[in-house]
Amino acid sequence: MKIGFKLIVIMIALNVATVGIVSVVLLLRARQNIDRLVDENAVSIAGESGREIQIFFEVYLDAARTIAQILEKYEDMILTDRRPLINVMLKALVEANPEMVAVWCVWEPDVLEGDDSRYAGGPGTNSKRRFAPCWSRSGSNITQEALEDFDQPGGGDYYLIPKNSGREAITDPFKYTYSGKEMLITSLAVPIQHNGRVVGVIGIDVGMDQVQR
Repeated sequence: MKIGFKLIVIMIALNVATVGIVSVVLLLRARQNIDRLVDENAVSIAGESGREIQIFFEVYLDAARTIAQILEKYEDMILTDRRPLINVMLKALVEANPEMVAVWCVWEPDVLEGDDSRYAGGPGTNSKRRFAPCWSRSGSNITQEALEDFDQPGGGDYYLIPKNSGREAITDPFKYTYSGKEMLITSLAVPIQHNGRVVGVIGIDVGMDQVQR
């Protein structure tokens, strides 16, 4: 009886140990499977979100590309009408798209008409006589200002990157103040090219709250 009892105890202990080991192995495998499924789901969600954001940005890039293609033909415009026409196009784009924070363009020195000094103090001309109009939205109001310091690395990357590379650019989010209100935005910029060189840059600013939504 003692030997039989001992054998029963040993068998029970072995069974319990076996069940415990099997349970631990199953739990570990289950956890690994759960982790794998979570990772796969996260990648799937991230991929879908990425595609949605890509489509979201493409809409604005297409708008900027269209304006850039029109402005590449600036020499076909009447000389005295070029700046007024550009201002009308930029303003109209902001008016038609409430989700846009701002639309802007920056022209290289003395390109648009040959002599920027003749237009000093005009609408969209900055303190350095560069034509850099920016139309932005503040509530229901649309206002114009002239961009400054866009030729400074860092703060002016929205202009410098497409200008120097000749390629479209989407900037990292940065803070900018429109009509006294600081906003976190990203710029989608397209170079304006003429005869193989960059003569300007046009861009659309989008608030990061739009991207978050």
